[in-house]
Amino acid sequence: MKQTYQLKIDAYAHIVPPKYSAVLAKMAPQQYGLKVAYVRSLYDLDERFRIMDKYEPLKQVLTLAWPKLEEVAGSDKTPDLARQVNDEMAELILKYPDRFVAAIAILP
Repeated sequence: MKQTYQLKIDAYAHIVPPKYSAVLAKMAPQQYGLKVAYVRSLYDLDERFRIMDKYEPLKQVLTLAWPKLEEVAGSDKTPDLARQVNDEMAELILKYPDRFVAAIAILP
């Protein structure tokens, strides 16, 4: 008999948090267009939640999607970008505890 689990966790759910997505689109429009823009669920939370709702009960551990910070900025800017991404993922976890259980921090 197949066991039914009360909770599902996507342990490596890629995301480009919305605020960082806007920064990335300005800093690296070509990278953004090639690697992010066409996957709405990376940056559009409503789209992400619609997909998650299909697999209830599902929670995610967030991790930053491509492109890597080093691909879009020099070493003078990556520490600030990493801080921004990490802070935004932490905000998402606090705002949506029913959706996100944790995040994997990014380091430059």
